[in-house]
Amino acid sequence: MSHRKFEHPRHGSLGFLPRKRASRQRGKVKAFPKDDPSKPCKLTAFLGYKAGMTHIVREVEKPGSKLHKKETCEAVTIIETPPMVIVGVVGYVKTPRGLRSLNTVWAQHLSEEVKRRFYKHWCKSKKKAFVKYSKQYESEDGKKSIQAQLEKMKKYATVIRVLAHTQIRKMKGLKQKKAHLMEIQVNGGTIADKVDFAYKFFEKQVPIDVVFQKDEMIDIIGVTKGKGYEGVVTRWGVTRLPRKTHRGLRKVACIGAWHPARVSFTVARAGQNGYHHRTEMNKKVYRVEIISFAAPMPNSMALLQNRPIHENPTPTTTMSLPKTTSLSLNPPLKLPLKEKLLLGIALVTLLPIRLVLVMTILVVYYLICRIFTLFSTPNLEDEQEDFAHLAGCRRAVIVQSGRFLSSKCLGCVYVQRESKSSDFKGVAGESK
Repeated sequence: MSHRKFEHPRHGSLGFLPRKRASRQRGKVKAFPKDDPSKPCKLTAFLGYKAGMTHIVREVEKPGSKLHKKETCEAVTIIETPPMVIVGVVGYVKTPRGLRSLNTVWAQHLSEEVKRRFYKHWCKSKKKAFVKYSKQYESEDGKKSIQAQLEKMKKYATVIRVLAHTQIRKMKGLKQKKAHLMEIQVNGGTIADKVDFAYKFFEKQVPIDVVFQKDEMIDIIGVTKGKGYEGVVTRWGVTRLPRKTHRGLRKVACIGAWHPARVSFTVARAGQNGYHHRTEMNKKVYRVEIISFAAPMPNSMALLQNRPIHENPTPTTTMSLPKTTSLSLNPPLKLPLKEKLLLGIALVTLLPIRLVLVMTILVVYYLICRIFTLFSTPNLEDEQEDFAHLAGCRRAVIVQSGRFLSSKCLGCVYVQRESKSSDFKGVAGESK
């Protein structure tokens, strides 16, 4: 065992065990931020869809770092966040075994997007979800029953959460029609204020700028991209074995002692890689933009944005939020009908004119070359122009006319740049 290392830090983190596929495609908030009754009521999370990535250049403000007061390039994520619709409110009470649901109040009208969430096969169903429940709003007894449930929440509940769903039909790049539904905790104010706050937003759209603002630190929750069944080198990052190793290189050499007669859970093994539920904390919101259209974005992934659990988060990485987009967020140019007609006429008429002008310029240049090479012997050397052996004014006329006509033909002008630097003048003087 020559060159044996005296310490060997393990490969791969054991904090994410078991490394298996996530049970749900949408991220789940395991802990909402701590409530502060002295602040006004507000939502603590929002659902969005990853659209793509780009990069930014920013100045680092980190004393002690080599990059302090210097510019650095960092990756940012663009997330599309169509306004969410609040369709219900849930009240929870604290018990020795944790939170327990007290009751739930739904809105009168629910869109087809969220109704699809309650069916496995929407096309085969009778589509009667919430038909009886919505009739409670039409009778006086039903309205009294709903108000009684809200009053019960105000009296006994300790945690209030709203039921909100995404408007997935506004995602032009997705074929899915079933909206994502989740509970979002309401923080701030008293319990009565929270219930009134949630009931006030029933069947209303909540945009992203109501929940998150620019330069705010948030947590991102989602499911990573699935990679399938992978080996130990890719999955755990262990070292490859030497080239002459028998029966494979990308393996773990020793998987444990004879006794205990089992493989320990700490030993790297092959298995599922990717499609794991992950939470990244302290992402900075660089920009929040409200746009009136959505660019096509295939293979989008549902992401959950949550307020940071820590009170004083330290910025570690960056996240950009308009949530989305393709990398260009400018709306399409809208021209009046008159300008569109003029533009179409110009395209139809100018193209033949340009072709005629180009052909005329080529014919003129051909005639110039033929005229100035009439009384000269032909050039017998290969890979050279017919006028390469000429000298004097005839060659100058052909070259200058070719440059001029080619610039007009291509629609550009040759720009000759002469440096006025003293260094170049010195070099030029020495060369002379």
